[in-house]
Amino acid sequence: MNILILADHFPPSFAPRMGYLVRNLKDMGHRVYVVAITRHRDFNSFGFLTGYADEVYEVEGQQMSHSKVALSTVKGFMTTLRPMWTETDTQYYKQAKKALKEHDIDCVLCSTSSFYPLMVVKKLMGKKLPVVLDFRDIYEQDESFFSRKGFGGVMRHFQKKIRNKVISKADAVVSVTNWHCQYLSMWNPNTRMILNGFDEQRFYPQAKWKGEKTRIVYTGTIATPQGDISAHSPEILLEAIEELDVEKRKRLEVVFYTDENSGKVVSELVRQRGLTDVMKVEEWVSSEKVPQVLAESTALLILTNHGSKGMMMTKSYEYMAMGRPILCLPDPYEQLEKLLEESKTGVVLRDKERVKETLEALIEDRYEIQPDLEVVKQYSRKAQAQQFADLMTEVIENKNE
Repeated sequence: MNILILADHFPPSFAPRMGYLVRNLKDMGHRVYVVAITRHRDFNSFGFLTGYADEVYEVEGQQMSHSKVALSTVKGFMTTLRPMWTETDTQYYKQAKKALKEHDIDCVLCSTSSFYPLMVVKKLMGKKLPVVLDFRDIYEQDESFFSRKGFGGVMRHFQKKIRNKVISKADAVVSVTNWHCQYLSMWNPNTRMILNGFDEQRFYPQAKWKGEKTRIVYTGTIATPQGDISAHSPEILLEAIEELDVEKRKRLEVVFYTDENSGKVVSELVRQRGLTDVMKVEEWVSSEKVPQVLAESTALLILTNHGSKGMMMTKSYEYMAMGRPILCLPDPYEQLEKLLEESKTGVVLRDKERVKETLEALIEDRYEIQPDLEVVKQYSRKAQAQQFADLMTEVIENKNE
């Protein structure tokens, strides 16, 4: 199968879902060509996933203010008479046309967590090529992050309308949770769930870590750009640690590997609580180093709370694969809770007393898990790639009937 992937980002830029997919599709014998932004100011940490695509047609990524976005949109409309078309779309379209001319493509897969390159896919849909859309995120999942106010809100409004029209015309739609799929199926009933997962080559059960202290590790962002941590608040954890007796606190260490913005917010919260002896903030860890950081832990922490819908973070699957107990608190999306229960890899802690009891059990070395490895392996990137391949084969066959 010859596959053309149009993605908002692709390695080394932040796009592990498509990066892993291409690597595994190549292992399965498929030929894969990619059109995407491959360089990003802040997210160029996936260099280890480069070199697998048969060819990558690069699109120049631009960091633009609202005024520049507006100007780019006006220029795009004057050139093409297409509302919301920008200069970046023009780049995508030129590269996509080039790829289609140079290769005999069987199926187009468009993957995005924003809006690019849906406009281009919409224009390509006039062809007879099967098109599958993959949404890693959608605006509606977190209104605190994707504002509905001001210029950004106006842009989102029109982008959603265009997105929904593109969805309705696709041969199949894919997303990452039950909530996302149920929502997107309002515009296309052929909507399937293909979860995120873990790379079985990098994440696998590790020998028990033997450090001086019980070490609980968190990796990833916590705060929004505005400093809001309500969706990932560690408050209940801090409260439980405060109630531990002095000797137990001396034997505990909680480490947050996070971005600079989140680090400042968490550090101030920890300082106010007087817990700097227990809780530490470390700088963001590159993707290549994450398995090592997770291995150097007693347990792994997931923080999830109100504010987001369908929250199934990639770290959830990577944590599962490491064989460390997962502490999830305080109020996860139901699909995440079910995942932890079925895989027997972790526990959801909803109140301060249960958090405290679990911390004490970890400190006293009397808390263990017995993961169901048959369940865990279902969530590997390899299994995910097979699902994508099966779906693309299906839509190709349906198109040819």
